[in-house]
Order: sequence, then structure tokens, then C-alpha cells
Amino acid sequence: MLAGPGAIATVMVLMSRAAWQAVPTIAVFVAVTVTCVAAWLLMRSAANVERLLPKTLMGALGRIMGLLLAAVAVEFVAGGIRDMLHPL
Repeated sequence: MLAGPGAIATVMVLMSRAAWQAVPTIAVFVAVTVTCVAAWLLMRSAANVERLLPKTLMGALGRIMGLLLAAVAVEFVAGGIRDMLHPL
């Protein structure tokens, strides 16, 4: 569930460049494994961190993340409209 289209495409490109040679292929597998372990550790410790932070700070962080998500959504929509109005 954590792997979006960008992550999947990146791994596909890196694996195609590695061409199943031993060292580059192992490097890609190690990078993916390290990323998965880091994500697991962050999610595992999230509940502990949430208990330590005040509720007002958690609310503020939630609003900031929502604002960032809205900004990314607006950028996607604006880019789509721009591409529709100025086709290649």
C-alpha cells in the first residue's frame, strides 16, 4: 500500500538499468529493503510519538499536512488544464 506509481516506476527503471547484474541488482534489493524497514519503524513508533505530542500540535500538523495535500492536488489539476489548453 505504500508503493505508489512513482516508487514502482523508479524500481522498474533501476532494475532495467541493473540488467540483472549481481551488484546493481543486489543494491536495488537492499535499497527497497532499507526503505521498507524504515517505513515499518516509523509506523511502529508513530503511536508512541503521538502520545508524547500535545493534542493542539497534532491538530496543527494535521492541518498543515492537509494544506500540503491540497496544494499538490491544485498543482495536478492546474497541470492537467494547462496540458489540455496547450497540446504538444
